[in-house]
Amino acid sequence: MSRRVRPAVLRARIVARLDREYAQVEITRVEPVGWRQGYLAGLRVARVIVREGGR
Repeated sequence: MSRRVRPAVLRARIVARLDREYAQVEITRVEPVGWRQGYLAGLRVARVIVREGGR
């Protein structure tokens, strides 16, 4: 049997995961700068999309 997860709770979990990933990548200064900036920009966009509910 599976549990239903409310969309708001699921969004909060996804945003929290994206925030952790963002912080981890931002701290890491070993990667090439261009790649890291693009990846961080993608994470920011993903957070906005999830917070707005995919609209």
